[in-house]
Amino acid sequence: MFLNQGLPYAQAAETSCSYAREYITTLEFLRSQKVFSIGDPEARNIAMKVSRGCSGAAQRFIRVSSTLSKSGLGSRDSLLLGVEFATRKDEEVQTFHTVFLTTFLEDHLNLDLEAALRIARSLTTEFKGDTLAVRKDFMKLVHFCTDEKDLNLPKPQCANFAARLAQQSEKWEAELAAGFIQIFNFLRSDNGPSLTTAQALQLAEILFKGGKEAPSNFTQAYRYAVSAKGLSLGAKDAVQFAQSMTVPEDSQAAAK
Repeated sequence: MFLNQGLPYAQAAETSCSYAREYITTLEFLRSQKVFSIGDPEARNIAMKVSRGCSGAAQRFIRVSSTLSKSGLGSRDSLLLGVEFATRKDEEVQTFHTVFLTTFLEDHLNLDLEAALRIARSLTTEFKGDTLAVRKDFMKLVHFCTDEKDLNLPKPQCANFAARLAQQSEKWEAELAAGFIQIFNFLRSDNGPSLTTAQALQLAEILFKGGKEAPSNFTQAYRYAVSAKGLSLGAKDAVQFAQSMTVPEDSQAAAK
């Protein structure tokens, strides 16, 4: 069974670890939680694996397994994910917890359990960048795409949009939400191309393939293109030029 699989020492570089405290805390928690319905031998086995996550592992395990179990995930899967996150960093657990509850809870994005787990894992266990930065990006984008004054997208669409865009910070190693919102607003503005909301949203995602400098590159290129002292282009041609200055064709091909 999966709970008997070996796990790596997550923090082997640490010179001291509270193995005993993590083991005891985990075992006593499992003994007190009848909802998991496991025997003492299996509970001891889990406690041993959790203890290898070093200091703080028990609390990481308890936080994840309890949250998932209360959300309706089966006991064994809740324990499996709890053990997995016990060996990860506190920042990853915080991001997983925040993203999962934001996508799952009824008064937030209200996704089903499977979809909420998929998005939460995409920004933690499947994410190679800064988990603190991606959490901030995700939350900013969720607020942006659900706010009636901004996008006001349907909740499932907003969840997927926010996760998809936030994941790009893995490649560019920078928070992207503020820049994305900036360029989206410019695309809709009278000082910019005056695109529709749908057009601006689609183009903004394309432009962000150009990385963290996308807002600056596009804005500067567009203003130069429409200027009489610059290229003196119409809005449509200026957008095409600015896009080529933001996401060159060679970089687009490499990204595919």
